[in-house]
Amino acid sequence: MNHKRLFRVYRQAGLSVKRNRRKKLVRVGVSRPVLTAPNAEWSLDFVSDGLAGGRAIRVLTIVDNFTRECLALEADSSFSGERVTRILDRVIERRGRPRAIRMDNGPELTSRRFMSWCIDRKITANYIQPGKPVQNAYASHCTSLERSGMID
Repeated sequence: MNHKRLFRVYRQAGLSVKRNRRKKLVRVGVSRPVLTAPNAEWSLDFVSDGLAGGRAIRVLTIVDNFTRECLALEADSSFSGERVTRILDRVIERRGRPRAIRMDNGPELTSRRFMSWCIDRKITANYIQPGKPVQNAYASHCTSLERSGMID
């Protein structure tokens, strides 16, 4: 029997049909803080592109949101949470530790390894809301400047 016909028969009999709604994970984004000094908050994001041979590459961008300085650009075909933490450790040695990092909900950035790394270094992980890339717009700005030749 068709589900629409079954629903009509239930309604005619005066019965109520319980409909299960789809459960959604609700994530609340962290509001953008007022930045007063360098290393207050960094942005992390991945930008994807393809090579002429059809192979996909990803570029990890790390940006200081106060100075809008591009701290690192790392290109590879794939990244793990461990690799991201090694890159961040290199930048921290050179630049100092940030108070917070703003990023999306990618698997590399929500892994146990990455979360424990943030806790060990007392860095707050601020995740943006899914489907709202504008909340982390500084990181994509860095790669567009790199492509245009404004940054070496």
